[in-house]
Amino acid sequence: MDINAHNKKTDFIKASNGTFNFGEIIDGKEKIPIRLEVGNDDYGKTHIEKKRIQKIKNAGYKNVESFIEDVSKNYNQIWEQPNGRLMIVRRNGDAKIAVVELKKRIGDSYYGVTTGFIAGPDYPSKGGRKLRQGGERTPSVSPEQLTPLTNTAPSEAQVSSAWRTGQVASTSIVPQPNDIVKARDRPVKRKLRGALDTRPHNSNATK
Repeated sequence: MDINAHNKKTDFIKASNGTFNFGEIIDGKEKIPIRLEVGNDDYGKTHIEKKRIQKIKNAGYKNVESFIEDVSKNYNQIWEQPNGRLMIVRRNGDAKIAVVELKKRIGDSYYGVTTGFIAGPDYPSKGGRKLRQGGERTPSVSPEQLTPLTNTAPSEAQVSSAWRTGQVASTSIVPQPNDIVKARDRPVKRKLRGALDTRPHNSNATK
C-alpha cells in the first residue's frame, strides 16, 4: 500500500479538538500539521495499537490518540533519522516518541505518524540520528553535588582599612550581626575627625 496515496477524510483519526491536526512542526516559515492516519500493520494507529499500545497504557495514556496528541503538542526535541523521517520526542522521564513522515498532496502537506512508542531517555540519540531542534537531556543534579554559597561579608581588617583610607562610604559595608567591627571602628573615625580639626587651641582652657 502506498502511504503517500491520496487520503480520504475518513482515513484520518480526529484529535480532541475535533480536527485532524494533533500538533504541528515548523519547517522554515511554514507550519505543517501532524496527523494520525488509520494506517495498517506497518504504520498509523493500527500499527501502534497492535505493537505498542500496552506500554503506552502502562504509562497512563488512555489510547493511541491521547498519546500521539500529548507528544505532538508537547515535544521538546526533533531528531532527523537516516531514512528521512523525523522523530519528535517529549522528554519527561522516559522518552515519549512519535516518528513522522512528510506527505504531500495537491494543496496540502502534513506529517503523518508512522509509529509511536516509549523508550529509554537515551534512545533518540542512537541509530545515527541528528538533533534538529531542542537541547540534549539535562542530567539530574543531586543536592550533594551543589556548591554551597560562601559568606561574602567583608572581614574586620577590610572594613578597618576602608575607613582609614576613606575609600568606602559607610553605606557600602554591611557587617554581619553581632560583629565587633563597628565598635572597633569608632576610635578610628574619632581619630580621623581629630586630625582634620584645624581650629586654634585656647591655651587658657587647659589651665
